[in-house]
Amino acid sequence: MSLADLRTFAEVARVLSVTGAARALGVPKSGVSKSLTRLEGALGVKLLERTSRRVALTKAGALLVPKAESLLGEAESLARSLREERSEPRGLVRMTATPELGTYFAAQVAPALLREHPGVRIAMALGYDVEDLLDPTIDIALRVGNVHDERLVGHRIGRFRWVALASPEYLAANPVRRVADLAERSCLVFSETETESEWVFTRRDMTERVTVTSVLSIQNATALLHAAKAGLGVVRVAEPFAHEWVRRGELVRVLPGWTSPETPFFVVHRFGHDRIARVGAVLRAVRSHSWVVH
Repeated sequence: MSLADLRTFAEVARVLSVTGAARALGVPKSGVSKSLTRLEGALGVKLLERTSRRVALTKAGALLVPKAESLLGEAESLARSLREERSEPRGLVRMTATPELGTYFAAQVAPALLREHPGVRIAMALGYDVEDLLDPTIDIALRVGNVHDERLVGHRIGRFRWVALASPEYLAANPVRRVADLAERSCLVFSETETESEWVFTRRDMTERVTVTSVLSIQNATALLHAAKAGLGVVRVAEPFAHEWVRRGELVRVLPGWTSPETPFFVVHRFGHDRIARVGAVLRAVRSHSWVVH
């Protein structure tokens, strides 16, 4: 399947005419017909119903139209970016990340990156939804957890463990001596809908699980930490984001020595996108940085 054949198909689908498409593309009518035949052969489906007087899309053809337009748009965007590249990377790089990884990137990675490449600009959307990286408007994502899409490239840049925290006042009134005690305590769950969660704890070769009940569920780690500081209960967060709260004495570790299995996090992009200079510059900065989030 070639981009040229996809482009021919998209034009025929747009005007619903082989003759009209040939005129718009500046190629012979026979060339359009051969291109369509090649594409149908490559895909193994019939895309168009063609007669001497009309052209109509089949069901498969109608499904292909938006996908073909997206692929062609991405190819044109890539070609345009490569044409525009100079020796110094420049231009806008669009990223997505969880709020925690995005905040870390802004504070620890971006300053040196932007000093080294003053022509690069970054626009980052923060959230917990997994964005569609096949969307050409997104260049790079920082994601927690493994990457299961074979159409994408993922490089592990770090890992972290989860720890439980609470305010000193809460723990003084509600001591937690065993993992099982958490089932009887007020907990704060990372969710926008669920009021229960299974927390997994490990220590050396031991693993214990406990189902906790949430008095307050929020899909935002910072908000949960503030709630824990206010004495609402026990929260579980990524260990690196607990350091400052513990250092200031606002929160203390619950069950010291117990953590969780490791959770990896990745920088993710589409195949070939690292060849775009501005995107490659950001990827190199992210991958070469010694992330303390591990």
